[in-house]
Amino acid sequence: MGFAIINSAVADAQQLNTETLSVIDSSNVEKYPSWPKGHPWKGCRSLIAARGFKSLLLRRKEAEVHNSISAFFVRFFREVYQVNKLFDADNKLNRFLAKVFDCGILSVLWIVCSLPVFTMGASTIAMYTVTLKMVKNEEGAIIGSFFKAFRENFKQSVPVTLIGIGGYTVLFVDYLVVSGAQVGRILPGIVCAAVLLFTAVYAYVCPLLAMFDNTVKNTFGNAWKLAVLNPLETGMFVILNLGPHIYFYLRPDHFFVILPLWFLLGPGGLAYIMSVYFRKIFDRLIPKEEGENE
Repeated sequence: MGFAIINSAVADAQQLNTETLSVIDSSNVEKYPSWPKGHPWKGCRSLIAARGFKSLLLRRKEAEVHNSISAFFVRFFREVYQVNKLFDADNKLNRFLAKVFDCGILSVLWIVCSLPVFTMGASTIAMYTVTLKMVKNEEGAIIGSFFKAFRENFKQSVPVTLIGIGGYTVLFVDYLVVSGAQVGRILPGIVCAAVLLFTAVYAYVCPLLAMFDNTVKNTFGNAWKLAVLNPLETGMFVILNLGPHIYFYLRPDHFFVILPLWFLLGPGGLAYIMSVYFRKIFDRLIPKEEGENE
């Protein structure tokens, strides 16, 4: 009897399970379609493609933002580099401005130290001593180098100053005399030629004394030889030395307009320009060392 009750319960359970499964399968077969075997992702290809395209757009957008940020920083650091380069001491503009400033200092020193007139030669030699070194960037302290050269060459510069003042005074008086007299144009032309010749020789005297140790007599002899052997440079030196004076003589109304600029930059600037060529001429006179010849 016990086995009969158990068998009856099992049979009832099986019948209930079969009816439940049949109801679920018949009511949900259209709502829950079965996936093809082995391809559970086949129905989501469009969704996956859409998400992939969206992620591609996002990655491209991120790349564009990243490139723009990188380009911004590149431009920023480039501008910073250019600004730093502008204020760099080795910049060409800064070196040029430094040379102009040094020439201005030399001009002021030359004018102040030339006021007693008989010290004009020492001032000119000292100025050329500094400018000849400036060409090779060997000048050091401008003021200290100027006064050191001024003291060292003061005694030797006195006869040079007297020769220069005396020579130009005689030539100027001769020009006034012959130009005022009815003597034609030959004598004034001779005086002008003498002025050019004297200026050509005298232009080499102070640079030679600034560069080499020699007597005044030998220095004038060497100046004459260099003036003849270097005609192009000599002509330029004559123009630079006499040009401002001739301009002031012909246009006296511009005298007070250009005078301040001339006092600030004229003597030092002209000395530096001529020192560039003087240094090339003098370097050919200095014998090279054995190591350099090898």
